[in-house]
Amino acid sequence: MKPYRIFVVVQPGLENFAEREIISLGYKDLHRIKGGFFLYGHMSTIMKLNFGCRTISRVLIDIAEFEATSFSQLQKHFKYIPWQEYILNQNICIHVTSYQSKLYHEKAIADRLIASLSEIMGKSISITKSPDDTNTQLISVYVKHERFVIRLDSSGSHLHKRGYGLYKESAPLRETIASAMLDSIRWQEKVFSIHDPMCGSGTIAIEAAVKAKNIPLCEFRQYAFQKWDCFDDVVFNKVRNELINGIKENINVTIKASDIDENALNAAIANAKLATVAHLIDFSHQSVFDSIFDKSTTLITNPPWGKRVHLDNTKSLYNLMTNLSKIIENVYLLIPKLSAKSHFSNYHPLLNIKSGTIPLELIRLD
Repeated sequence: MKPYRIFVVVQPGLENFAEREIISLGYKDLHRIKGGFFLYGHMSTIMKLNFGCRTISRVLIDIAEFEATSFSQLQKHFKYIPWQEYILNQNICIHVTSYQSKLYHEKAIADRLIASLSEIMGKSISITKSPDDTNTQLISVYVKHERFVIRLDSSGSHLHKRGYGLYKESAPLRETIASAMLDSIRWQEKVFSIHDPMCGSGTIAIEAAVKAKNIPLCEFRQYAFQKWDCFDDVVFNKVRNELINGIKENINVTIKASDIDENALNAAIANAKLATVAHLIDFSHQSVFDSIFDKSTTLITNPPWGKRVHLDNTKSLYNLMTNLSKIIENVYLLIPKLSAKSHFSNYHPLLNIKSGTIPLELIRLD
């Protein structure tokens, strides 16, 4: 079988981290564009990207490319696509993006696709709005001028949904961002001891433990490609076993996580158990203002900000962080850019991303 053209979707700001991960898996011929990377590979490549990259969002494959200038032409092309190789009984989510095309009406394009799928499958197709819904296959239709590219999502739920973070507090941090934060501080290259004193549901600490043990993400969740008719158990098990052989049993790290909110801490402990790394994390119920930090440890956290915390508390918290940076080895905070500029005079930005429309920075206090 000829290789697929693969599109790896990456959240803006995480591209450099994702590129290093993809290259570390042995794939060096990458074409970087806005929103991610193109490369070529077989099903084993698709599996390795999903299982082994911790900062990517989705893995899509191209299944058709053609030109159409009318809806009748479009529907004919849809019927030539080998849908039966991929779709059995899944719900369908359709995302259409059309630029500068005669066929600019995105809903009309989606309606033609639904009609074609229903005719080919011999039954009405169940349509859902979110690709994260259970048993859902995302189909992406990208149109520029009159050129159509049809892509299938191989991932299923967004890849920040690891499968072990089932219990969340309000405004949780995405695991993909937590992984990039840890890469930014060179976790396990130069840093071997971390403490998140406002851990919430434990995202940073758990991600650190899973990365330290090098546990592949296939151990915690399923993927859309496992529902495809062309899914091959033999290839799946070969790739999975190869990655499982890389799990580290004996690791020399210290991971601490604490929070003033007992419910959040209990959620963190439950999530860590699901991730099979609870024994690697020292959890404690305490306020950041009462925490005792080892001089050699690295403090890394996503502190409450915005509507979750009162302005006076923000000032007190940031003053504490400034004072701690004079005592312990390193202090890293993921906070809004405006907060960094207004509360700290000396800091070094390491990571720039957005939470919704809010620009965030991971900063190291100097």
